[in-house]
Amino acid sequence: MKKQPVSEQAHETAQETLRLQQRVCPHWSPLSRACLLVRDGLFLPVEQHVVAYCTSSHHPACPQFQQQAHIDVDQAIEDSLPVNRRRSIRIPSHHAFRFSEITGSDQMPGHRDDDAWTIDLSNHGIRFASRQTLAPDTLIRFSLETDGTVSELNGIGRVIWAEPLETAPLFHIGLAFTEQPAPAFHPQANQAKSR
Repeated sequence: MKKQPVSEQAHETAQETLRLQQRVCPHWSPLSRACLLVRDGLFLPVEQHVVAYCTSSHHPACPQFQQQAHIDVDQAIEDSLPVNRRRSIRIPSHHAFRFSEITGSDQMPGHRDDDAWTIDLSNHGIRFASRQTLAPDTLIRFSLETDGTVSELNGIGRVIWAEPLETAPLFHIGLAFTEQPAPAFHPQANQAKSR
């Protein structure tokens, strides 16, 4: 048998390593003969498991591998969810809500709704339901009829978002106050007064 030069041996070893890496589970540690997916404790699979999954191209069918893949998918979904942008606590509320769009022109009337109602209130805005949608950044003048805890509230706000409901021909609309409301309107203050 003819001896190969060192550089050819290294090349063949690298190719064999690459072939093994493509077949072997990326989470298998041949040195410790342990599964690196297990974080709580140690998983030393039996030889049949090692042959069937860890050192073969069938590692995606391994229960440990599938469990980790499921965790990774859940984490990816969680990471893709929108960040909670709310600056204050929202308090459920159901009050009559009237609004009219501020267009800046007397000749061009804006949207108007006398049949809307609030869903929730906060120090920084209102979420309300309406039969018509409003585009983001629309300025509206609004009037909120109260249950007597405070006088009727009038103000101006900017539409932040509007989404249609799947179950009804309605839109939920998020409104941010353009000016900080009077202290009497703060929902937390109203709750404290009623206790």
